[in-house]
Amino acid sequence: MRLFRLILALTVLPMCVPAQAGERELLEAIKQANWPVVKQETEQLASAGNAWGLYMKAAFIGGILCQDASSPCKPIPGFELDRKAAGQYLLAAAEKGERQAFDYLAFGYERGLWGLPVDREAAIAWSLKGLHLMDERSASRYYALTGLKRGSLLPGAHFGSRQ
Repeated sequence: MRLFRLILALTVLPMCVPAQAGERELLEAIKQANWPVVKQETEQLASAGNAWGLYMKAAFIGGILCQDASSPCKPIPGFELDRKAAGQYLLAAAEKGERQAFDYLAFGYERGLWGLPVDREAAIAWSLKGLHLMDERSASRYYALTGLKRGSLLPGAHFGSRQ
């Protein structure tokens, strides 16, 4: 079931962002459950500073893709769980604009996960950035954290703008 969720999450991404060299290989390796290649491609992308590669490394070492699992998270073969380092990779991915990282980073700051301190203001700020990118998960988190109603004027929005 966990592998199915992982594959499902990763197959939706290519529809949103055209894959670059390395990203295609990583997606293909995940689909084939070729874990040595998954490890190699993830490390190469993250080392190159690729935003999605940084996010995927955070996801693999932080147990991010199995947060909703009913059983304890089992690491992806080849990756050791290192939740503290995962927070740093998430932050790096978000700073480079990786859309998926915004909500997870906000969640990390909200709950004090992945080596991130509990910081409500940081959680609000990152969820707002994701909301501005039209990320529905970030939007839900932003409205829950702030108590604002959907459709409210957002910080940084101007009268007449689409927000």
